[in-house]
Amino acid sequence: MGRFRLNAAVSLALQIPFFAAFGAALLLVESDHTPSSAEFRDTPRFIVWGMVFTAMTATWPVLFRFGRDRLREVVPYVTRRRTAWECVRVLALLLVLAAFWGAPQAAQDRADVGLWGHEVRTGIAVLGGLIAAIPCLLTIWRVHDAVAPDVRERASALDMIKRLIALRGVFTASLAALGVLVMEATLASGALRNALIQWRPSTTNRFPAELVLLYGGFFTALLAAAAIPTYGRLHRRAAAVVEVLFPPLNPGSDGHWQKRLQERQDLSAYVQADSGPLQSFQATVLVAGPLLTGLLSLLIPTRA
Repeated sequence: MGRFRLNAAVSLALQIPFFAAFGAALLLVESDHTPSSAEFRDTPRFIVWGMVFTAMTATWPVLFRFGRDRLREVVPYVTRRRTAWECVRVLALLLVLAAFWGAPQAAQDRADVGLWGHEVRTGIAVLGGLIAAIPCLLTIWRVHDAVAPDVRERASALDMIKRLIALRGVFTASLAALGVLVMEATLASGALRNALIQWRPSTTNRFPAELVLLYGGFFTALLAAAAIPTYGRLHRRAAAVVEVLFPPLNPGSDGHWQKRLQERQDLSAYVQADSGPLQSFQATVLVAGPLLTGLLSLLIPTRA
């Protein structure tokens, strides 16, 4: 086991610089193909954008391995895999990303896109980010399938609670990993806008600040669409566990109802049965992170 972990760590240590170099090459190869492209590459803000971009690509193997490990943790709880349906979801997501990806390019003139071959370069980046995110997406979807909407099986109290806590932890970790990726993408979009404006100030009209916010809002909506159904099912399962383990007592039935009420409150707090999707600060921050990052990226000065 120790040797396997060492080999995995060495492999990841090699993959990170490789994908960082891949991101740098994606921006620099044939960057002098046209005079305007070479001029854009030599602007100071291009360096900032390049650093954000390469940092994003460097996290791809980390995200992929992290998601794969979380996916393995869900396997014992999944009784039926719907592989065909998961493939349909991934293809649908790819189509949505492909449709939305052209929005920034459509909003500006081809002469103002900066690097030569900008559409191909960013398209490869979008595809690479999606591939890295697939394990985390599959984890969230399988957590949704693993959480029964009600509690009817005969299981011990400890097993029900352990199962719920384990699934919630895997879900939160996967959502956080996706949040990091999309925040990097949103920050890269803001850095690209700043570089374009420094290179050619007229780009402000073709690449307005609202487009960066739209970019962050789009990913916020995607994260919400992936997270809220699973989070809602986890919430309902937690409430069902409380009802099964500590059903409410009539205050007039005996003298134990106050103790039972306290037990219900303690267990509800432990399994988070009282916090809905919009009431959880943690989930709200994870989902709204891309939009907040878009806002922050606009605070960076656009001129040196």
